[in-house]
Amino acid sequence: MPIRWEDLRRKLETAKSLKNILEEKGWHGKRARRKFVDWVIKILRRNPNLWDLENKTLPGLEKKDKDDDRIEPLRTVIEIIKQEKDFYGLPYVPTEEKKEEEKTEEEKIVEYEMEEEIEGVIGRVAITQETPAGPFFFSFWLKPDKEIYVEPGELVEVNIDNKNYAIGLVEDVKAFSEKRSVFEHYASWGLGRAGIESPTEFPIIKQANCLLIYRKDGKNAPFTKAYPVYKSKAKTLEEAFSEMIPQKENRVLTGLVRDGTGKLVSVYGAFTHLFGYQSGHVNITGKSGFAGKTSYALFLIASALSYSERMEEEENFSKTLGVIAFNVKEKDLLDVKNIPYDNMEEALEKLENDDPITSELWGAAYRYGVNPVKIFKRAKILKPQENFIYGLQDLIEIGEHTLAALFEPSDLNEQMEALISDICDSYADGRTSFKRLMEELRSRLSKAKSNFIPISSTSNPHHTQTINKFLNRIGRIVRSPIIDAERPKGKPLDITELDMSDLWIVDIEPLKDNEQRMVFFSVLSKLKNILTEKKRGTRIIDGSIRLDDFPSRVSIFVDELNKFAPSGKTSSSIKYFIKDIAARGRSVGLTLIGAEQFASQIDEEILGNCSTFLIGRSEEFETAGRFYKRIPEGLRKRVGYLRQGELILLHDLLQFPFVVNFPKPLHRVMEE
Repeated sequence: MPIRWEDLRRKLETAKSLKNILEEKGWHGKRARRKFVDWVIKILRRNPNLWDLENKTLPGLEKKDKDDDRIEPLRTVIEIIKQEKDFYGLPYVPTEEKKEEEKTEEEKIVEYEMEEEIEGVIGRVAITQETPAGPFFFSFWLKPDKEIYVEPGELVEVNIDNKNYAIGLVEDVKAFSEKRSVFEHYASWGLGRAGIESPTEFPIIKQANCLLIYRKDGKNAPFTKAYPVYKSKAKTLEEAFSEMIPQKENRVLTGLVRDGTGKLVSVYGAFTHLFGYQSGHVNITGKSGFAGKTSYALFLIASALSYSERMEEEENFSKTLGVIAFNVKEKDLLDVKNIPYDNMEEALEKLENDDPITSELWGAAYRYGVNPVKIFKRAKILKPQENFIYGLQDLIEIGEHTLAALFEPSDLNEQMEALISDICDSYADGRTSFKRLMEELRSRLSKAKSNFIPISSTSNPHHTQTINKFLNRIGRIVRSPIIDAERPKGKPLDITELDMSDLWIVDIEPLKDNEQRMVFFSVLSKLKNILTEKKRGTRIIDGSIRLDDFPSRVSIFVDELNKFAPSGKTSSSIKYFIKDIAARGRSVGLTLIGAEQFASQIDEEILGNCSTFLIGRSEEFETAGRFYKRIPEGLRKRVGYLRQGELILLHDLLQFPFVVNFPKPLHRVMEE
């Protein structure tokens, strides 16, 4: 009776009982199920006997590792096959155990191959003169199997002994033969007769060079044996990543990696190093349209605010977070509430057929507690004029850098900054509007008897050209839709209304660059003052504003960070202000999630204060820069080939960078 392989495969890929047990063991999504079914079919093709699968292979797995996450799914497979009358054509024939000396060479080879397949050995550590091992690197060769390969950025596992293992990050891979040159290869192929097949197959050796990113035994020592190398397993990766962020209550999901079978594993960042107080700031860089900077930022925001909600429920209010995101491009963030699902369960169920990879990724995040439907549906969207407008007194109260932000950086020379500073000191009276200020300055100019005049009875004298320049610029500025020229005070964003685990989206896309800068800095400045008081234990500010429900930390997301913190040696009060936030904000829990196309466009001092970097697809001319030197050379080459949904993650508490996956936003799923 022929074995009905296709019927068996179809049944295993669709059986609900197998799907449930696989998900319970961490094999989420269709892709992971197919990989498991492929493994089962491969074993059965090598030894097509259901009795052996049940009485030899299964007990062998249990004996080797009773916690192997393939045991229960394999037991379910056997039950599914047995439910079919003819066992899909598979024989169920008991076989006797043979003593080792009675086995034929062919049987020994088959048995060895079966054992190797189950154990998953793909190669051996190679310690040679050309490839020495060091405390943080090693090389290995892969066995000559066309189905076995590794890619730069992939994680592999090295078995040191029964108790200890190591995790390696594949930096680069190469294949070579015994031929020393192209000429020798050409000559051996019938002097270049490309159309013929060679009568003998040249042995090809595949070599991978790795960074040693984790050792369970904690040693910083080179390998000294040809240890076996495996595709990574979810269980060991989870253990390694957990130990890198040892406090469970401090872990925030920052991405997902796949183990050697395709199963998704959570990668964590430390809340205290992402959002303060120990360190902070996240920077996301990469080519527009390919890197997925905003998509990753939304994933991180959903993860961090879901974490904050858990902290609220556990009454751990010292680890709560609020996020204010600035929409600077078209409707980039304004549609996040338009998720076409009522809850995550519905989203995952519908996406499994429409977009299985997105379903798989969000499913893994949801099992960790991340709920984007809940976070984004309740987001608060704030629009210019409708929700915020500023008068002169509002800007003076916030700080002179916010008034300075309304000017072009090229206008902010020493004389102009001194004038703005004096205006803020002289007219902080709660009564003067922009219109009245302009009238008073024009009046003083008309009465001027020299080139230098004071703008008030207590101020220093300023050159009339500087005052004229100020009036010329401010005349255009007051036409802004978010400037109230007539009244001293407008209706600025009331930051004190931000609650724990809130997401605010502030739309500044319709505004000019200088107007965007002013709103951005006004929010940062207010937050810095509030969070400073919050950390001190202050419960009430300004006599009536209670801080009990205000989050302990706030993170600001802004795309095109280079608009607000450009590289270069130019200095001004607005640039000094954001440098100060980057250097000291994390100490009070004020952090940035910044994104830009080119890291080289961002001030180096600001980048240097970031604890976490995500790098997406970028061009070679960009990755040649100094910023990217922190990425090992082999992995750096992969930056130009990263797929959508992949980024290279660097985080303070993770010793080495590696590639993480993240899902696309739920409101964008139906767009593609």
